[in-house]
Amino acid sequence: MSEEQASASPPHHGLAQRLASNLVGLAHNHLSLLGLELEEERERLLTVIILALVGAGVLWLGLGVLSVAVVWWVSEPYRWMALLIVALVYLLGGALCMWGAWRTILRAPQPFAATLEQLRKDREQLLP
Repeated sequence: MSEEQASASPPHHGLAQRLASNLVGLAHNHLSLLGLELEEERERLLTVIILALVGAGVLWLGLGVLSVAVVWWVSEPYRWMALLIVALVYLLGGALCMWGAWRTILRAPQPFAATLEQLRKDREQLLP
């Protein structure tokens, strides 16, 4: 009986060990993929933040400095018109930066899409 138990244990033990090894390998692959996707999301977020900050900076600095400069450079009857034109140009530049940031957010792929897809495939293969 002890020989039968000894011979019966290794196949079950080997199967459990292979299953555990496969699950650890699967978890490792998923964590690697998740790490890559986290890095991509971090880079995308950094781009959006930089565009937003540049846009806001252009709006504030440009409007302030050029408003004062226009008042000094343009002759008296045209000061208001020149001030309005300069302000509109800088507002347009800042708005384009903000639009670029918004477009980047809207066009971004679903976060962790590859990881979720791989988990779905693994679930389909493991479960009947």
